[in-house]
Amino acid sequence: MYSATTFGVANIIRHFDYNNSTYAWNSDPRLVFKANPGSEDASGETGGGFASPADDGRKMFYAPTGTYLGNCDFIDSSEAARDAETIMLMVGTGDREKPMGTDVHNRIYTIVDAPPPATQTELNETNLLNVTQDELDVDSTLTTDEREALYDTLSETYGWYIKLDEIVDSYSHVGEKILSQPVIFFGIGYITSFTPEATDPCYPHGEAKIYGLNYCDGTAGLNYYRGNDVIDGDDYLKKYDYRDRYRTIGEAIPSSPEIIIRDGIVGAFVSVGGGLPGVGEEGSSRIPQPGDAIDMINWRSLLDD
Repeated sequence: MYSATTFGVANIIRHFDYNNSTYAWNSDPRLVFKANPGSEDASGETGGGFASPADDGRKMFYAPTGTYLGNCDFIDSSEAARDAETIMLMVGTGDREKPMGTDVHNRIYTIVDAPPPATQTELNETNLLNVTQDELDVDSTLTTDEREALYDTLSETYGWYIKLDEIVDSYSHVGEKILSQPVIFFGIGYITSFTPEATDPCYPHGEAKIYGLNYCDGTAGLNYYRGNDVIDGDDYLKKYDYRDRYRTIGEAIPSSPEIIIRDGIVGAFVSVGGGLPGVGEEGSSRIPQPGDAIDMINWRSLLDD
């Protein structure tokens, strides 16, 4: 179990010990990650920047979602042994009590829960790769060699993050924040955000977005933007770049995504302003899933005595 603390600190705390696929409750919780203050690293950089005392105030109102590194086998470090069962966390920052605020610079994080470098007691943004401008997508301005070098850099870090208000595209991201818990399914992290467009705190009107991100590197996990696709004769070629990382889904504060499995088909929905838009491509509820149909055999709840 992980928890997130708020009140201006935005820390992630682990309440259990994990070793060789076994878990044990820890009466002395360990601080895993501190989101404040933020790093001065530019997009595409990690480790060389410094924490900026002025870049703080981030809060986490929801616990992170965890998964195994699994196929993220390029994430490996000589400083901390990692394997497919190392836990990666996904979480976002945002002040639920001040949804219309624009003065705090919020983030989406993924964090590898591995022992920190010898000089640190917990991780912070300087241990993560800034992928705000999506340098790792195949259509970035980097050359193939530069992109491979950046993947090498990612392999020596503890995850990645996106500075929401520094995303550069045709939409506004001023004041964008995460006000829900993410969901990870079949290698994609789904997380909703809210960008305020008014000043009345009693009427939180704005833009709701759903992000569908490859949890390994922060690139687009779905083809949310069709304008960059290519038609070659009878073939329709999907193209994934920074414009595919999210799409808009409404004008109110969105809920967390909910995964639904029915007749072996996986879908996901979000509640926004009384509506239930699908999380998949082009407004569909369908999301990527394993090739074989998924069937629920049974469900059992395990509770301590």
